[in-house]
Amino acid sequence: MSFGARVSIAIILILTAAVCFFAATFHFLRNGWILPLIGVLCLFSALACFHGKHSSIVNRIIGTAIFAICVIYIANEIIHRNFISSSQTEPSLLNAMQCFLCWGLPAAYVMVFGKIPFSFKSAKRKIKIIACEALSYEIKQAAAKSRHETDIELLAFGLHNTPDELRDTIQSQIDECEDQDYELIALGYGLCSRGTADIVARSIPIIIPRAHDCITLFLGSRERYNKEFAAHPGTYYYSPGWIDFKEGDVQQGFIDDVHERNYQEKYRQYLEKYGEENAKYLIEQEQQWYQHYTRATFINMGLGDIEAYRKFTHEIADSHNWEYAEIEGSMSLIERLVNLQWDEDDFLYVEPGHKIAESFDEDIIRED
Repeated sequence: MSFGARVSIAIILILTAAVCFFAATFHFLRNGWILPLIGVLCLFSALACFHGKHSSIVNRIIGTAIFAICVIYIANEIIHRNFISSSQTEPSLLNAMQCFLCWGLPAAYVMVFGKIPFSFKSAKRKIKIIACEALSYEIKQAAAKSRHETDIELLAFGLHNTPDELRDTIQSQIDECEDQDYELIALGYGLCSRGTADIVARSIPIIIPRAHDCITLFLGSRERYNKEFAAHPGTYYYSPGWIDFKEGDVQQGFIDDVHERNYQEKYRQYLEKYGEENAKYLIEQEQQWYQHYTRATFINMGLGDIEAYRKFTHEIADSHNWEYAEIEGSMSLIERLVNLQWDEDDFLYVEPGHKIAESFDEDIIRED
C-alpha cells in the first residue's frame, strides 16, 4: 500500500472517530460507551497507517480494529436482546450481522494474513520498465504475458562496474519519461553496489524490488537468496542473461580476457592518480574478491540455450577448480514487478519527489 493510500485511509478513520465522539457526546445511541470505543479504535488504526515500513503489520492492526468493532456491535445487541429493528439506521442484531458480513469477515482475513483480499492494481496501466540487460529474457517474457502496456528499456550490463554511471544512466532514463504518459516506472534492479541509491522519482512513482542485486530476482525471493547464501556462501551465480551479456566480472565471477583488460585499464587510471605503489595495492585489493569463490552455479530459468549455458558454467568452474552446481530459477519477483502485483515486503514504492536510499537493514532500501 502506497504512502498516499495510507494517508487517505488515515484521514477517513480520523473523520470517523470524530463523528463517533460527536455522536457519543449527544447520546445518539443508548449505550454511550460503544461510540467512544469505536472512535479510539479508529484513531489507533489511523496512527498505524503512518508506519508503512511493514505493511502487513499495519494491515493487521486495521483489520483487528474493524473486526473488534463488528464483534462488539453483535455482542451488544445480543446482550440487550435487540434482534430486529424497523430501520437500517437503528442498532439491531440483524443490522449487526449485515455489518459483520460486509466488514467483519474481510477484516478477519486482513487480520490473519496481513493483506487485503482484493487488489486495486488490476486495471490496465501504462508502465515504463528500466532494467539491466542481464534480465532481458525474463523481463520480456513476463511483459509479453502482462495485461499492462509495457515499454522496456534495457541498459548495458557493464554499467554495474561503475555504480555512479549506472545511477546517472537510470536517472536520465527516468527523467526522459516526464514528457510521456507513463503511470509507473518499474526498475529491474536491486541496490546493485548502491547504483540505484539516490535515484529520484520525479512526477511518476517508482517500483523497485528489495534486493542487493539481480540474483535475488532470479531466485524469486530474498528468503531463498539468504538460504542459498547461508548454505553455499562461496557461490558465483550464472543466469542466461548474465552469460550472454557479460561485460567484466561485476564482483560476481570472472571471465579471464575481459577481467584482465578491465584491471589493466584500472591500473593505468590508478597509476596516474595515486602513483605506482598505491595503484598496485588498490588492484590487489580489488582482485581478492574472487579468491573466496569455490562454486559456480547455473540458475536455470528455462530460457535460451540451456545446454550452452551449462557448458559455459562448467568451463568457468573447471578453470578455477570450483564446484559446479545447477539450481532452478524462479520468475516470481520479476512477474510480480511487471504485473504490478507488489507489496511493501518485497518491493519499495517511491512516491514522486522522493528518492531511493539504502536502509542498512533487512529491507535493503527505503524511501527518503
